[in-house]
Amino acid sequence: MIINKYFTMKIQELKITKLARDHAEPWLEVFEHYGWKILGTGREAYVALNPRKNYVIKIWRRGSNYNKYVDFVKKHPNPHFPRFFREPRRIPGTNFYYIALEKLEPVGSQGSQGNRLVKDFLPEMIYMGLAFSDQGRYFSQLLDVNRELASRFPTISYRLESIAMNPELHEMVYKTIGYPPESWKKAIEQIMEFADSWQLEFDLPDFNFMRWHSTLVITDPF
Repeated sequence: MIINKYFTMKIQELKITKLARDHAEPWLEVFEHYGWKILGTGREAYVALNPRKNYVIKIWRRGSNYNKYVDFVKKHPNPHFPRFFREPRRIPGTNFYYIALEKLEPVGSQGSQGNRLVKDFLPEMIYMGLAFSDQGRYFSQLLDVNRELASRFPTISYRLESIAMNPELHEMVYKTIGYPPESWKKAIEQIMEFADSWQLEFDLPDFNFMRWHSTLVITDPF
């Protein structure tokens, strides 16, 4: 089974190794067999949940920047980074690693009510957007942040760009909508320094954020 008494987590090595060699996409079959549900897939990773467990399993390809992110998070504990259990392990006979991490909740999707990430975490998104803009980085949520600002301040044309150039306006917006947590400011500062040290590009669409109750978590930024 995927779990053992220590973790408790251990992949049934012979079965998963055989499937990994025989199938291009083995994980769906393996997880389904052991009662796990695939929550999401990406270019390099899979995430699976067992309804009877309080954690999820993440599998990613060797060479992915996720290895670096795991190392970074272990050295910089912060409520806005995922909480991992034990060390990453390689799946024998494959080019994949796996780890267990805390079970988080989806932020929500974009729909008729707008972007839930931006609506529910506007102070955090403004702070991140300003930090990214200051370094000339691409900010995925820029358009939705500007739309949300226009919705909340309909009588004045507020945009992230204008807030960046006007400290008084910046402060007034925060006083109205609330300030981002100090832990979030620290998280953004640390992750940007880390990205610079490895020359990593951010990849932060909405689905790379999740929540732990009311706390926003950056799940896979690179």
